[in-house]
Amino acid sequence: MPRALPSEVIRVDALAQLSVPDRPGVVLLAPSGYGKTTLLAQYARNTTRPVVWLSLGPGDEDTAVFRKNLCQAFHVACGVLPTDPTGALLDVMDRILEQMPTDGPGVDIVLDRAEHVTQTHGAFLAALIDLLPEGYRVLIATYDSQGFPLARLVASGHVSVLTTEHLRFTDQETAIFLQAHDRGQDVAQLMVSSEGWPVSIALSLLESTAQVDINQLLHDALTPLPTEVLAALPDLALFDEWSDDLSDVLGRPLPPEWLTTLRRAGLPLTPLGRGLYRPHRLLLNLLERQLQRLPDRNRQAHLLRAQMAAQDHDLSTALRHARRAERPDLMEAYARDLFPALRVQLDFTLLNELAGLHPGRAPDWWLELQAVAQLETGQGEAGLSLLHTMLNARQLSGVGFAALALHAARQGNFEGQLTHAQAGLDVADGTVRTALAMQLASAFISLERFADGEQVTDDLIRQARAQGDDLTEANVLSMHQYTLLMQRRWMEREEVLRRARSILQAHGQRRRALQIDTEWAQVLIEQGQHDEAAALLTECIELALRTQPIHLPTLYQALARLKLIRGDRDGAAHSLANARDVMRSLNLPVLLPFLHASHFDLHGSAADLERADQAYAQLRDAAQRPIFRRHLLPLFEGLHALDHRQADAARAALSAATRDCVDRTHAARAQTLLLALDAQQGQLSRAALDASRHTLQALDVPSVTYADQRHLSALRAYLAAHCPEHPLAGQAAAPTALPDPVSVGLRVEVGRKIELWAGDQPVKLPLAKAGELLLWLLWHGRGTLHDILNDLWDGSRDPKHHEYFRVVVRRLRQTLKDALGFPGDPLPYAQGAYALQPELNVALNLRAAQDAARNGDPAQLLRLHVDALATDLTSDWFEAIRDSLRQDQLYALGEIEGRISMNDPGLAVTLMKQAVRAQPADAETHLALIRVLLRHEPSSAPSAFQAYRLMLEREYGEVPSREVLSRFRDLGLITA
Repeated sequence: MPRALPSEVIRVDALAQLSVPDRPGVVLLAPSGYGKTTLLAQYARNTTRPVVWLSLGPGDEDTAVFRKNLCQAFHVACGVLPTDPTGALLDVMDRILEQMPTDGPGVDIVLDRAEHVTQTHGAFLAALIDLLPEGYRVLIATYDSQGFPLARLVASGHVSVLTTEHLRFTDQETAIFLQAHDRGQDVAQLMVSSEGWPVSIALSLLESTAQVDINQLLHDALTPLPTEVLAALPDLALFDEWSDDLSDVLGRPLPPEWLTTLRRAGLPLTPLGRGLYRPHRLLLNLLERQLQRLPDRNRQAHLLRAQMAAQDHDLSTALRHARRAERPDLMEAYARDLFPALRVQLDFTLLNELAGLHPGRAPDWWLELQAVAQLETGQGEAGLSLLHTMLNARQLSGVGFAALALHAARQGNFEGQLTHAQAGLDVADGTVRTALAMQLASAFISLERFADGEQVTDDLIRQARAQGDDLTEANVLSMHQYTLLMQRRWMEREEVLRRARSILQAHGQRRRALQIDTEWAQVLIEQGQHDEAAALLTECIELALRTQPIHLPTLYQALARLKLIRGDRDGAAHSLANARDVMRSLNLPVLLPFLHASHFDLHGSAADLERADQAYAQLRDAAQRPIFRRHLLPLFEGLHALDHRQADAARAALSAATRDCVDRTHAARAQTLLLALDAQQGQLSRAALDASRHTLQALDVPSVTYADQRHLSALRAYLAAHCPEHPLAGQAAAPTALPDPVSVGLRVEVGRKIELWAGDQPVKLPLAKAGELLLWLLWHGRGTLHDILNDLWDGSRDPKHHEYFRVVVRRLRQTLKDALGFPGDPLPYAQGAYALQPELNVALNLRAAQDAARNGDPAQLLRLHVDALATDLTSDWFEAIRDSLRQDQLYALGEIEGRISMNDPGLAVTLMKQAVRAQPADAETHLALIRVLLRHEPSSAPSAFQAYRLMLEREYGEVPSREVLSRFRDLGLITA
């Protein structure tokens, strides 16, 4: 073993855990002072594996800086350099992974100070760890994992974590440390006062007795230093790495051998090699407080750091230091380059943060970009108000107009979208013009000006091809395919989709391909390639949950259609409910007509005409825009008329649908239904049969007729007898089972304990906390790690509970996958929270009872003995569930006494007796029963009271309280 440096102890156990290559990631997660960097440095010096070291800083919050540093690290590690290191992070990752050598020993990539990782970059690193080739590892040191989806990676088995439990000094390590420094202090006493905190143990050597106050220890360490060194130290507060070269950086000499003096004084400086040392963050904080007491010197120091960061193209760090230097002119100079780049990279969170730093009246372009960031980060009202204020003052550029156009489109205001796009094009240039032109084309399409929309996209495609810009071409093709769709040029549209997918796949642009893949999945369904469509939809839903939830409503509706084609109506209803929930949460009213149309097909396919009529009425109300009335509504008008035996109205609507419906299957359905009408009226012609045969040759018949079987049976019988070669001839094809039975149901039954069932078969929960977590997620929907730990472990921050939670997630995830045969992640971590995959079909008896009661059937709710539910759960969160159920039961009792008692006295009495049996000790329930009996069966009321009195005496050794007896007497009962 190599000899330890004077200020170090070889951490044998911790090094051993770092050296086990069984997982692609190791995270050292502990507060400052636990020797994370020291441990990684020891590992790097002693391992035989190649190691690349990357120290992150505040500048790495800027995607461009982070991407540049990461690419450089991978280039050093294994010769990998992306062909386009300026691309999106996920695209850069794809190129890195493609080039990584897989036949060597692998590489350890160290990311020190990962507390500077943003959520965007943390998600990228998580994806990188998931996909690293065999032998490659990422070792991360941080005191804050907020930007990193640590729980998910640990639960998946991809990452192990070393926390303060692993990094604190043991008694033996403390003894070795004291012996190396020739100190005879009491180890036990030192361990009690320091709790094994390495930096506290190290600094305690400066005094004869250990001190708990780390700031005082730092003061004590600084006091003996020479005066000239002490005077120079505040200037170093803003530098995360120290070396003898700092004199050149500062532009003035530092005291001779100042760094050696500091090291000999025992200050916490971690050697990084090559003459570099990392001062402990606590030391830097202390020095920065000293610097702040010298205003002129403080401003000058921050000015220097701003200029240095700008030279390194780290503009976010430069802007922050310029703010501390009180130089708004420099802030604006840096932001002119930085803010537009952040907008293009979609780093709106960082853009919003930096835009809020301006100390005075920001220039118009600054305010405009701040408003755009607010619109995209949940501060929509503030951003919209600011943009409208600037619009009225004629201060908007193309960027602001593009934001207003996109907002109008999301609200279904296509005229507003067109107006803002046209106004923006008058003032925009560069890439903003392309974005505005796309908005213009979108508005033209939505306003049925298809030729105008196609002209715009054609021009953009020609420009992109002339410039050899494949990605811009693919981006424009995603809009161009809509112009072709709205003109019913379906074959051309398929070719455009193929071209766009091939470009994006070649460039590894998974996120950009999501919209195209969503459309392509529906083409696969039309063509009968159901297995491929199911696999693609599952993949797209997983990606959309993590990155682009705006695509989820369309994906869920496509999946519902696929399920309905295969006869899974319950699963289709579940997927449509998921689509509805996402539309509500994202405020997407423009998609409502499609949702109501899908519900009409769901209920119509089951001949549930009452609910189909309700869906049709909702569709007509939502489809007020001309584009919906002309291109979507006619098919459903025709189906509704067929349901109500209005043949003439059906023929007129279906004829319009064959001409105007832009969905290829809708047009084919309308043509097929017209054929059925002709057969019913004895008007079938050879020309109509030939036309329908031609149409259906390019489509899969079950994928066209899935919702219309009841209208086609007579036509099928006729064709089977007279035209057997027609695609519609013969019996309807039997639905095939889904390849991935995502709609297989699980039930969570909460009684005296929590149980999981698949049909009639119990499913063993792997851990008691797994049942609690499953119940928590079913009740709350989703929650952050903090929310869940706070409830399930009563706010404990014990690391053992964090580790146990990770185990629970991992095992529950596997249990659900096994029980459901689910191909994806049943418990994804997305958008900063855990939630059950929406496509899982998991029911909770408590929710089912509440829903049934709210729909007029309280029997299941009243049978719940609330106080006996999960008796081992005493936490506040579950007591809140009990309170909710109790309140619903009281409301249900009132409903029974009122509405149900008036309409069906017998049912009211039966329900009240069930409630009494479920909660025999509840006086309110007995009182409600007797009030109903006195109204409808008065002779039974006295015996009901006696039964209550005897039950209390027999079961509890009690008698009714005076207050309760008084209430019974008020009802007219004799209680003696």
